[in-house]
Amino acid sequence: MRSGVSEATISHLLSGQNQSPQFCTVAQLVKSVGGSLDELADIPHAPRAPPCDKALAHMIAMDKQREETVLYLQNQVTELRANAERQHRLLIICTAVLGLFLFLFGALLAWDLSDPRYGFFHRVISAMPHGSHLPFLRR
Repeated sequence: MRSGVSEATISHLLSGQNQSPQFCTVAQLVKSVGGSLDELADIPHAPRAPPCDKALAHMIAMDKQREETVLYLQNQVTELRANAERQHRLLIICTAVLGLFLFLFGALLAWDLSDPRYGFFHRVISAMPHGSHLPFLRR
């Protein structure tokens, strides 16, 4: 049975042997034939009203708020990208300056080591007690 109600129960209802059926039984039978309990009780169906002006205005306001939020987020992303590009350029400049400094320091160190009679190492060696020399600075 589509309704889930036994044939004997349906037979008792149709023959009048059961004068007060249970609500669940009636509900199952009505639903199985495509009816509604409101129709069974003669309760009129209220037609669905279209959205009122207030609800429509609220929906429009919500859409506008969403659009403003999306625009704000797009602006934030653009600003973050610009900041990232500036930081990248600054990193390149700092790396170039540091590289130039290291190159000049290395060149100065190489020049100083090339002739131990002059420069920083000459002063260090001349300050050392006689007899102790750095073997890699001998000529």
